[in-house]
Amino acid sequence: MPDKRYIQDFDLVKDYIVYRLINPDRNKKLLEDVPHISFLDLSIVFHCLAEKEQICTSSNLICNAHFAQLGVPLDMLYEAASVNTQRILGYEIQTLHRVMCEMMGENPEKFDGVLLDKLEKGNLIFVISNNYRTEGAACMLYPKLIGNIARTLGNNIYIIPSSVNELLLLPAINDAQGIQIRRSIREINDTGTKPEMILSYSLYYYDRGADKIMIY
Repeated sequence: MPDKRYIQDFDLVKDYIVYRLINPDRNKKLLEDVPHISFLDLSIVFHCLAEKEQICTSSNLICNAHFAQLGVPLDMLYEAASVNTQRILGYEIQTLHRVMCEMMGENPEKFDGVLLDKLEKGNLIFVISNNYRTEGAACMLYPKLIGNIARTLGNNIYIIPSSVNELLLLPAINDAQGIQIRRSIREINDTGTKPEMILSYSLYYYDRGADKIMIY
């Protein structure tokens, strides 16, 4: 891993730059001092991983001063992060039922790898995060991932911003379902999510025909 002193050298750090998603309204002060890219109603920020053993918790947020020292355009930062985040942090998909079983100590059968060719069809809720279950909402940015899941399920997908750490994916059946989900997002954020963990009050939607994620 790169020494903190060398964060100004893009060639030395380019393989360790990753991205994260944050809520811009809740991070206005932060965004004044960091390079960022807008994504829907969210913001993409960049970190340089610092510790192999603490791959998500010990990292350097790239601020404007660091970015100026790197001497590269913002799209190069994004391109590097787009490759590195999925390569280093990976992703995992589990049913919400299985995640709840784990939380309650029921020890369900361990989730076994990439689910894209094994997803059960039907009105199921899936939890997606990175392999470290920290700042895993950025999986929404992984190239082709959400589209591959939608094709496997044979449905468009509602993407629920459960927190900065994970997303919930639900096959989109009808509009009434989407309206109810939006209400639930607000209620859960206001009553059951720590303020620093809130990613968004929006419901997102992946449309297979347009191959695009949008705000529902």
